[in-house]
Amino acid sequence: MTEIEATDASIKKESHNLAMFGAERDFHIIDYNKSPFVIYENFFHPSVCEKIMSLSTANKWQNKNTYKIQQLENDNRGHKIKWLKDALENLIQDANESNFMLDIMTVKFFALYKLEKNDFIPLHHDCDFWNNNMPYDKKISCMVLLNDDYEGGRYLHFMSNIPLPIKYYTQGTVIIFPTYNFYGIDKVLKGTKEFLLATSIGPKFK
Repeated sequence: MTEIEATDASIKKESHNLAMFGAERDFHIIDYNKSPFVIYENFFHPSVCEKIMSLSTANKWQNKNTYKIQQLENDNRGHKIKWLKDALENLIQDANESNFMLDIMTVKFFALYKLEKNDFIPLHHDCDFWNNNMPYDKKISCMVLLNDDYEGGRYLHFMSNIPLPIKYYTQGTVIIFPTYNFYGIDKVLKGTKEFLLATSIGPKFK
């Protein structure tokens, strides 16, 4: 095989792999020209991630059998996490306008998650419109990866043929997706995985 033939074969093989991985094989992008999730790689500086983690209170972690969770609390005027709310609302608005086109109002819920060795989060969705008596529904979820010094803990997304490449499992990366999409976190094999999940709300689904 000549050098030119070898180069040509390499290009064809790479293109085939990209087709298996990417847009050509994903029905969301084929049918709707939209992505099932939006990724902002390394959006937050590590110092900001540490600041977010510092918002937790040691004795307020709730054990959910396969992971730990802590709801973040505001003071009476919302000053404690206003800086975080403002930043995430801008990101969610940007992702929504380019992909999801949902009727949203504001980010209302903030929760920290901690997954230690052998912890995981099963496939589920964050939408609660079947049993929700509130005048709003959860519309868009926003996951902020707060650290990357762990093994395992892959992001599972049931609503797409596109896996989330491991290169995006980096501190400060933000993943945004509609609350009705099923997702989960695979078992952590070493270390502790921490992330923030913020949820925006909007008028009731119709």
